[in-house]
Amino acid sequence: MPAGSPIHRTTALANNYMAELCDRYEGAELLDISNIERRHFTSHGLHLRASGKQLLADLIVRKLSCMVPQLRSRISKGTLPMTSRPSPAPAPVPFVLPYSTFAEAVTGTSKIPATNSSAAFGIRNTLPRTQISGKVSANVNISKNLHVMSNLKID
Repeated sequence: MPAGSPIHRTTALANNYMAELCDRYEGAELLDISNIERRHFTSHGLHLRASGKQLLADLIVRKLSCMVPQLRSRISKGTLPMTSRPSPAPAPVPFVLPYSTFAEAVTGTSKIPATNSSAAFGIRNTLPRTQISGKVSANVNISKNLHVMSNLKID
């Protein structure tokens, strides 16, 4: 190819740029990737296939392993720092309902004014107010979305 061809100009620009980078970053090391064969590139030649990426990774590891000394040392038990146990998790913040018991919530017989507590929690009691006598037990599960699921048992 003639000396003034675009390929020669591009090569000259690339060489000048690499020389500039080496001057700017004193001690910079370059990898010679010219040995990566064409078959390790995609069809358009711009990107590496998986095999090419593996070859490039191997080149980088080989280059770095020559530059970094292999250091191995054992630490005796006496030189290890004392560690403390991790702090215990903070106690969960209790969720307070406007009613003392589930039965109060169902029957509406809470001593807390129904209008204030209901409005504060967005609870609307549509059940009639009735007194329950006898033993009342309830299993209540309140999810994060305040869905109340219960089994109310009156003896």
